[in-house]
Amino acid sequence: MGFNIRKYFEKYSAFFEGMGSLSLFPNNNYKSYWMKNNLTPEEQDALAIKGDWEKVGKDLRISMNNFKKSLSNGL
Repeated sequence: MGFNIRKYFEKYSAFFEGMGSLSLFPNNNYKSYWMKNNLTPEEQDALAIKGDWEKVGKDLRISMNNFKKSLSNGL
């Protein structure tokens, strides 16, 4: 089994995206949707929490599908 760089970056893409959004790099002008549209702190928090739960739901769906596949394969 060799090291697959694409799978590595796919697995950790959220981490790298988060690190890139910290403005650690001088010319990083990335701003989230809620930062661009002058939302209140409460609205920013609500959108961030919504996004977090959407990612949790996506991960759960993927995990459940993988589990179903493993059952059908007899593992």
